[in-house]
Amino acid sequence: MRSDIAISVRNLTKTYRLFGHPGDRIKQFFSLGLKQYHREFTALKDVSFDIKRGETGNGNNNNCCFAQPLPDRKALP
Repeated sequence: MRSDIAISVRNLTKTYRLFGHPGDRIKQFFSLGLKQYHREFTALKDVSFDIKRGETGNGNNNNCCFAQPLPDRKALP
């Protein structure tokens, strides 16, 4: 790892289980994986990035694009 890199992420994948009904979580637990009561949603697939020293910011001086809040969806046209 280079000395100017503070955080390095490689091949990050994040998958969520989406259940149609809250009771499906319990069914999934007791099915021991034999039956699937959810569908999988892959939010991130093989994402890689580096954050250099100083890009992470501190306090209110935050320059890192990953730490900035997203706009409220209701406010968008």
